[in-house]
Amino acid sequence: MVDQLKIPNVQKLLGQFKGKAKMVVSHNAVTDENYLTALNTLKNQYGQRENRYHLLLSRLNVTTVNAIAKNEDIEQFWCLERVGIEAPSDMTSDNHALKRFSESVEALEDGRYEVELPWKTNQPKLPNNLGEAF
Repeated sequence: MVDQLKIPNVQKLLGQFKGKAKMVVSHNAVTDENYLTALNTLKNQYGQRENRYHLLLSRLNVTTVNAIAKNEDIEQFWCLERVGIEAPSDMTSDNHALKRFSESVEALEDGRYEVELPWKTNQPKLPNNLGEAF
């Protein structure tokens, strides 16, 4: 629910009261469903100025947002393919890594396995930038 104290009409309504009457308004959200209850509470406890209360309460607009969402809705919201963005496929690099693993795995006599570290073999030659470092 929207913070009711940020709505200008609630501020106007709060300005009409002091003490306990102010607490009743500020601690209870006034909506379409409980409008008559709020109006009767104010009228019964704090006097018969119904017209002023009715005018202020009728201008009050509280907006509620249903924040309950299904898990599928959240997944669809964050799905990149829905907006036309395709995630890069890493299957070729996965297949390459699996192939290198299969080629380099070696069973030792004590029951353990030894595998080469997956070093990249096609590293480009980097230029010497020692002069730029100073």
